[in-house]
Formats: sequence, structure tokens, C-alpha cells
Amino acid sequence: MGITTETNRHGKGITMKTSKMMVAVMAIVMMTGFAISAATAQEAKPQKILIDDFSADKWSFSLGREFRGAKGHKELSKTEFVSAPSAMCVDYDFTEGGAYVGINKNIKIPEQVKHVSFKAKITGKNRVFMRIEDASGQVHKTSAIALKNTDKWQDITVNLDKKTFRHHWGGAKDGKIHWPLKSLFIAPEKAENKKGKLYVDDLAFLVQGEWRTVKFPNFDILAGDVELLGTPSWTGYIFTLTNTGKTDIEAKVELVDAPNGHASLALPWRRGKGEEDILNTSGPGSKFTHLEKLTIPAGKSVSCSFKIDCPNWNPYNRYPLTCRLTVGDQVSTQTREILGAKSKGVLLGQARNSKEIKESSIGVVYPWEHGALPKCLPMVAEAGIKWNRGSVRWFKMEKTEHGGKPVGLHPRSIKYLENLKANGINLIESRGIGYDNAEAAYTYWKGAAEVLKPYGINHFELGNEPNGHMPKKWGGNWNGVTDDMEIAPWIYKFVEFVNAAAKGIKEVHPDAVVIAGAGLHSTARRAIQVGFSKDVDGVSDHPYPYSVTPELIPWGGEHCLKRDGFVSADDDHTFLS
Repeated sequence: MGITTETNRHGKGITMKTSKMMVAVMAIVMMTGFAISAATAQEAKPQKILIDDFSADKWSFSLGREFRGAKGHKELSKTEFVSAPSAMCVDYDFTEGGAYVGINKNIKIPEQVKHVSFKAKITGKNRVFMRIEDASGQVHKTSAIALKNTDKWQDITVNLDKKTFRHHWGGAKDGKIHWPLKSLFIAPEKAENKKGKLYVDDLAFLVQGEWRTVKFPNFDILAGDVELLGTPSWTGYIFTLTNTGKTDIEAKVELVDAPNGHASLALPWRRGKGEEDILNTSGPGSKFTHLEKLTIPAGKSVSCSFKIDCPNWNPYNRYPLTCRLTVGDQVSTQTREILGAKSKGVLLGQARNSKEIKESSIGVVYPWEHGALPKCLPMVAEAGIKWNRGSVRWFKMEKTEHGGKPVGLHPRSIKYLENLKANGINLIESRGIGYDNAEAAYTYWKGAAEVLKPYGINHFELGNEPNGHMPKKWGGNWNGVTDDMEIAPWIYKFVEFVNAAAKGIKEVHPDAVVIAGAGLHSTARRAIQVGFSKDVDGVSDHPYPYSVTPELIPWGGEHCLKRDGFVSADDDHTFLS
């Protein structure tokens, strides 16, 4: 059968997905080039053409629903790849049935393509297969391709012939391959291991005869020393498309994922004699996000510029900009960073989503469990936020001698935790202190820890700004002191309840992280004076004000000294102090 596998030594990020850099600095811009070649049949030799480097996801996904029970999904992996920055990852699960899951790409494949190759790596001992759909709608399928049990990448080569694709159905139903092909399908199938992941990278064709290739150089888009903040518009990013072949080429150029959605392509900024009519544009007025039909004459170059219109640039930020070039059925995409004038001193590194970040102290406060989860959570994960300070709902509360004890989770909260985990976000379970005695706090939080431990939740915040309700019941002022500047009675109760609750949590989960939610700085400081137990690992502090900018905090100056008995900021109330 015309299928070969070969193990190679490619590791993570060994090669880049772009060809040699073509850069010429012009003032504050980088001149870049897209080299486009159109070889004639007489010139052509068998050549390997990279079709998809998986720097972007251009595939659909199938669960193989004719065989019920399979689970899985696809996503770009930025940790396992041959060529940076990513590869395709197919996550499969056949524990409840099914026969295969797979990815499909609609692509016109002419008869000149003699075989398809790609890099592959699989967790476990499962097999893969390939399907193609021909011009008649007939589907052709290979037999199983056994991958070697190794953590190294393997070269898979599949011949596009009847001998290799032995199985067929639909369409002409004659077993013959009718060119051109319409689509390509790659799938892991059920075998020894019922769960695992298939990684695919660098899909390529071996071509005999005429084939147009699009070669993208490695280029950078820089902001130079331009002060972007407040600039209404800024023009100067330039790229060049060069046709080195002997026939004219029509290309489509697009800007996608532009900063804040504000970008437009400009007409060719430089034209030579006889080049006046090479461009047909589309879009409203003189502003458009793509060049629909850019004709590049044989042996000629066309240079274009694009403009960023954004009145709220931040010079400390780095903005991604993606350019996509299409020639015939071939598409290639590149993303580069526009660097703010002051961003070079901000060493944040390459942007990563929550699933790629192992540890972080950055979180958000939002009760997704109570609504808006599907829309908000992916955006937060894309921003690299690792923690959500929120709360779950219990299935029911069981009455005990000392108060209520949580029993089980509400189905909606189970879904909430599953969504957090799928997006790489951890939960800090946070809720108020509203008990009458320490025994009730102990019972409640021990029960909560028992319910949440199987879900991997081990961070707890006990209370949230108790100054809002506890002074009324236990006595004292909101800032944690009495009128005589003594520690307020409610502070003692708060500390007592937190210590009891922390004890209950640590009995269930000794490694849990327990935070006292004292909230305001004045109350947190008084609570620390009273004394938390060894089971309490930290105290939350809410330094933000309600009526001034974030750079100012209401904990400095003579007024605060008289009111609270101490100050925590300078006389100008600066957060920096």
C-alpha cells in the first residue's frame, strides 16, 4: 500500500513557518515582500509544496456520528508542534463508543498532486486513516495507518492512487479517482487506546507539473518611535508582492484581526509606467479591509500600504496584526506585532492564553455561574487570565446541630467548573461570613471543602468586605474601630469565624489555600492585630476607591489618621506609596 511512515527528530519549535526574512527599514516602517512564483510545465520538476502549516485553523471537525458515542474536539496546539507557532491537535475519546473523529479541509487538489504528506504524533497506540472526496462526490478511504509508539514526530506519506485508497462509496461508485479532488480528511480511529491526542503539522503535496506557489518571507511590523497614543491615524506599514513567474497572477490581500478593528488597505503607493489599471478594489469608499483582485503582472512587483485608524493607541501596548494572501486555492497567513513606542520596556513576553499558562497571580472577579458564561469565558481565557473569584451553588443544604452543611453541587455549577477547567482557569471559591457562631462556620466550610475537593478546588476566600453587615450585628464602626478608637467587637467575631472555617477546610484539604476576606484596608489591619490562626494563609485587601482614579487610594493624609488611627499612603493618597 502506498503509505510510508518515518520517525524524525523534530521537537518543539525547531523550524519557523515563514521563509527567509526580507526586510528593508524605511524610516519607521519595515518594507516586506511576498514572493509569488508561477512555474511553467516545462520548468517544473517534482516539488514538495507546503499547503498548510497550521499557523491558523482552517479545518472543520467531525465526530463520526454514524458510529455513536465518540467525543472529542480540535484546537491549535502552541506547545506541541514541528514548525512554530502551532500544530493541529485532535483530542479523541472512544470510551463510550464511536469509531473515529477527524478533521476535514475543503481544498481543490489537481491531478498533478501525486501524494500527500504530513507530520504526525499520537499519544498511545491508535491508528489514523485518510479520506478524500473526488470531483464526482465519491469518497475514497485508506486502510488504517499504524503510527509508531514514540513521542517523536513521524513523517506520513500517502499516495493518491486506487491501490492506497481501497475503500470507496458514494458519487460515481466506480472506485476510480475523479480529479480534481474536493476535500481531504485525516482521522484517528478506535483501537487499543480509547483516549488520546493526535497532532498534525506541515501538510504538503508532491506536485508534478505546473503549480503556483506562494512564498511568504519572515517580516516584522514595527511602530518605531512614533507616539501612538492619541494619534487619529497612522500610515506606513508596507509590503511588496513580487511575481517571479512568466504568467500574470491575481491575488487577494486581506487584513484580519487588526488592532481594535481599525485598519484599511491603501491603493498601491507606488506605480510604474503602465501599472495604472492593475488594481480592482472593493469596499466602502476609499477605505476597505481587503484587495479583492490584485493583478501582479509576470516579472513585476506591486507595493501596497495599509493604514491603522485608531484614536486610542496605547504606546505601552503591543497590537497583533494579521495579513492574509490568497492565490487560487492557496492561502497563507502571517501575524506580526505592532509595537507601541514605549512597549519595548514592557517585558510581558509572547501573549498566551490561560491553558498555556501554568502559574499566574492574575485573576478576575465575575460570577459566571450566574450567567453570561459562554460569551465571557473564552475572551478571558484568550487574555491569559488564570483565576476567577466566584462562587458555586450547592445541590442542597443539610441541617445539622450547628447550622447548614452543603451537600453536592447544582448541575449548573458542575457545568460552570467544567467550563473553567476547559479554558484553563482556576476558581477561588469566595462567599460571605454570615454565621451566628464559630461552630456553624466550621460545619459549613468543612462541608464545602468536601464537596469541592473532587473537582480540584483548593483555594477559598472566607468573607467579602464584612464591614458592610457585621458592625450592625456585633457592634463597632465600618472601619474596624469603636468611637473610642478601640478594635471593634465585630472584628473579633470575624476573626473567630474565619479561624473556625479555616480549621474545617484544612481538615479536609491540608494543602488548601485559605484567605480571610477582610476587604477594606483598615478592617484587614485590625483583624491581623487580633490574630488569625495558622490555618489562614493570607488576607485580602481592597485598596481601590469609589470616587477617584485607580492611581489614588483613600488611606492617606490627616483625615485617615484621625478616622482610622493609622495611615497606609502618603498625604497625596498615591497608590504607589
